[in-house]
Amino acid sequence: MNALHNPDSAVASAAQSTNYLVIPDPLKLCDVDGSANLLTDAFFGAPPVTILFPAPRLRQQVKFFMTCNCRYALRYGEGYATTEKDAIALWLTPRHASLTWRGMWRTGMFAAPLRYGVRTTLRLISFALQIEAMHQRVAPMPHYYLFIAGVAPGQQGKGVNAALLRPMLARMDNENMPTYLETQSVDNVALYEQLGFRVMENKPLQGFADFQNWGMLRLPNQGAND
Repeated sequence: MNALHNPDSAVASAAQSTNYLVIPDPLKLCDVDGSANLLTDAFFGAPPVTILFPAPRLRQQVKFFMTCNCRYALRYGEGYATTEKDAIALWLTPRHASLTWRGMWRTGMFAAPLRYGVRTTLRLISFALQIEAMHQRVAPMPHYYLFIAGVAPGQQGKGVNAALLRPMLARMDNENMPTYLETQSVDNVALYEQLGFRVMENKPLQGFADFQNWGMLRLPNQGAND
């Protein structure tokens, strides 16, 4: 449904990651539950969870949301974690960079009305439509989609996220493929600019108070200083 990026995002963290070595560990569908728990912890008090589930939010609501997103990414894309499983990154590949109705049905997303009720489900749909419209405008070409990147609360601010992403970004450089992501936190923009992403569009999210969405694109071999 969307790319989630939690606040391991200060510029200092990006700089530290240069010396932080991570060998990504591939995730499988059997890792969905653990991955969803990590992402629930990482995003419980951060966008887009705070956008979609106003307080008082319930952990089981957020866990179901993360579970569906993890199922989708691991069925139609690729996932990687640190060896310690304290950070994960989920990617959609060029063939599946846009979500499909069939894929959402297969991964349980259509159960949202039963889990959340009508009002929250309508918020989810409005959010998804707006960010997907930006996705299509910014990245109409074949590309990889950084769908979810999250770090356990105790490891945030140490550059773990950026270090986990670098090997995959190097692979995309070798494949000569652009990469797209979006974030709803201005603090995350600086981190991804350090990794070569550039803001292509930012726009308020209609119906969501003061929240905005930033669509970012990284061209192949586009380092921070390029």
